[in-house]
Amino acid sequence: MTFTLTQVFTIGFVYLLVLFGSAFATEKGWLPRSLTHHPFIRVISLGVFAGAIAFYGTMGIAAQFGASYLLYFFGASAAFLVAPLLMTPLGRIALTHKLGSLADVFAFRYPAPWVGGLITVSMLLGVLPLIALQIQAVTVTVHLMNQEISKDSLAVIFCITMTVFAILFGARHVSTRDKHEGLIFAIGLESIFKLVAFLIVALYAVYGVFGGFDELSNWLTSQQILTTNTNSELSEGPSRSLLLMFFAAVIAMPHMFHILFTENDDARVLRAARWGFPLYMLTLSLCVPPILWAAINLGVTSPAEFHAIGFGLASGSRIISILAFIGGFAAASGVLIVLLPLFRSTQGTDLVNFLLYTRRILIVSIILLAYWLYRLFSPEQNLIDLGIVSFIAVTQFLPGLIGGLYWQRANRIGLLAGLVAGFLVWFSMLFIPLLTNIVFSTELGTPLLFEPSENVWHVAAITSLVFNSIAFVTFSMLFRPTADELSAANICLSDSPVQPYLGELEASSVSEIETNLKEVLGGAAASREVQMTLSELQYSEVEHRPFALIRIRNQLESNLSTIVGRT
Repeated sequence: MTFTLTQVFTIGFVYLLVLFGSAFATEKGWLPRSLTHHPFIRVISLGVFAGAIAFYGTMGIAAQFGASYLLYFFGASAAFLVAPLLMTPLGRIALTHKLGSLADVFAFRYPAPWVGGLITVSMLLGVLPLIALQIQAVTVTVHLMNQEISKDSLAVIFCITMTVFAILFGARHVSTRDKHEGLIFAIGLESIFKLVAFLIVALYAVYGVFGGFDELSNWLTSQQILTTNTNSELSEGPSRSLLLMFFAAVIAMPHMFHILFTENDDARVLRAARWGFPLYMLTLSLCVPPILWAAINLGVTSPAEFHAIGFGLASGSRIISILAFIGGFAAASGVLIVLLPLFRSTQGTDLVNFLLYTRRILIVSIILLAYWLYRLFSPEQNLIDLGIVSFIAVTQFLPGLIGGLYWQRANRIGLLAGLVAGFLVWFSMLFIPLLTNIVFSTELGTPLLFEPSENVWHVAAITSLVFNSIAFVTFSMLFRPTADELSAANICLSDSPVQPYLGELEASSVSEIETNLKEVLGGAAASREVQMTLSELQYSEVEHRPFALIRIRNQLESNLSTIVGRT
């Protein structure tokens, strides 16, 4: 069974139109606030984490390694189950000091002009394979439904579509004070669509293909599927590496930080997410085996990662095929819609409109880079390879983040040394082989990438993290933290909402602060920011007390960091 190109594009366009329409209606206030701001929507929007890896990659892992596919869902859920250790203090700092990204958190904890830029560039390098992964997933899926158009053409069409929707969804504001309420509601709907589609396809696999759970159980026994998969599960080393990577991804991936902290001003959401997100991931995980087994029963010839859409086409049911397509398309597009607008210029020059257009240019540039990366990949490159490369990259932020939250002596020299050491290992052992198809190995003929027969790719993950941690601790011990770093460390180690004191205050009045600010922002923007700050602190324009001026200065810095990021 196949679909015409018109049918495929219509299905995708209608889905995106519904998504954008819901966001637009939310922004306009046409939908009841009790619905659009319900905690359920905020929690389920975190399902954006379950991108193409959840819908496609885990199917491939399950086909090769049986129950080991659960590591993806368990690792991600663990980040919320142990939320008091990392997410709660991270959220407290981000919400109190209006930190709009993980780069802002690092720049706050390790005050230096280059820290925010370093984290942003490192993060971009790490997530490029993840963006390319979403492109590849949708391209192959559409090509399975219709072979009339080449994969390259499909990739170009998808990239253009996602660029337009990313700009419309998330690049209309430059400040994190401007909440994207429509975006959150739309991503919440995306997560619901994805879950419902996956559940219906899985139920059809059980009842439509096997005739019920009893018949499925008999088939599994006759085929010895459970025994075969148990014998091929991942060994202890790779399993732990996967758990750590998926755990780190939830904490460090920029789109998760954005949904959980930047777009959220209610601490209750994090508490609800501690059980809501694991429940969502558990429900998704239950859908994988029935779909995989049904695809095997029907003799589906598509790659294992694409058994969901392959099973739908082989079943002869157009509805199931459409649902499988929508589920995968929602998984891939949701990540891009949230992820692309998050990268922004860290420069503080001439503002609001300039930064808005800069963000749009960055979206186009990032999607072009991801498309270029996609074109470089071998046609046989599977999705989990790309996901692992990206997840190992974001794992490099863990030492600096944990040290920043719990170790007073941690400093920017240690952070720099750790990131350089970790990313050098990552780049040489994973990223270069991904681009050049050159396989580096610990011994002759032993690949480090994710291969069914050789499960030593985790050496790259462990080596990079160990080198990172050792360098971070060693250089932090060798160099003393600055006064600014100690001040920021004390804030991170306590519950104090007070901003760190950063340097001497030269201005002697509010008007002088505003005059200095005009040189950077321009007259109108400077006046608006000063008036907003005075209103927040309940100070008057004639305020001249030194401690009050310091609070005004610090509050202005915090507010402006939501626009240009901390430097």
